[in-house]
Amino acid sequence: MGDSPYIKVLDYFMANDIYDCSLQDVADATELSRNTVRKAIKEMLELKIIKQTRNVGRAKMFQIDKGNQYVRHLIKLDLNLSKQYSDRLERKVEAIAEK
Repeated sequence: MGDSPYIKVLDYFMANDIYDCSLQDVADATELSRNTVRKAIKEMLELKIIKQTRNVGRAKMFQIDKGNQYVRHLIKLDLNLSKQYSDRLERKVEAIAEK
């Protein structure tokens, strides 16, 4: 989605929307430092883009908040963009197959 740390974290939560994830999970997957992820998570919590779901030992678990209207719009946009991209690829494959 983008190179911005905030966008990387947001993209991770959107791609893993059925799971709750720890700060370390996000840091490992995005290859960002724990400190950078911590800052992004803090801001996303304040904006209610993500929510804390539970504690596992000392680790806090987070998940994208699908109840947030902005998150629902982002998910819808992501799905629409993915569909457009998929349709465009399908047309290219069909054009190649017709040759």
